Amino acid sequence: MAIGDDWKRKREREIEEEEEDVAKKLKISGETSPFGVPSEKLVAFVDRADTLIDQLNNSYRMYVTGAEKLPPTERRKILDQIMVTVIYTGKPTQAMLFRCNSLVSRYNVHKERWDRMIQGLESGKIKRITGPKKNAFRAA
Repeated sequence: MAIGDDWKRKREREIEEEEEDVAKKLKISGETSPFGVPSEKLVAFVDRADTLIDQLNNSYRMYVTGAEKLPPTERRKILDQIMVTVIYTGKPTQAMLFRCNSLVSRYNVHKERWDRMIQGLESGKIKRITGPKKNAFRAA
């Protein structure tokens, strides 16, 4: 068993744990406020989405540079679900409305950027770095 296999399995377990965690948070149980989702859950969704945007941004960068072989589609689906919940849930206060609107605009900017990165890779405008970088100068 190679070291890369251990790292791959560890990475898969981390992703599975995150998916389970998000699935638990997405289950809405108990009484809801007149705004749909309790404000505590809305805050949890916003916090989770904020960290997921940063994680996805790093994952897409790793994918474009060639460190990851597959794009982070599962995490992006989870983030999309959370953002739909955040967008269509009523906001109880103006402060929460501002925070959600800024999160949604940040999400939209990153989403367009990620789509352009994938499109650039597929069209050949962006090239991945494969193998060690060779020096331009050789010692004679």
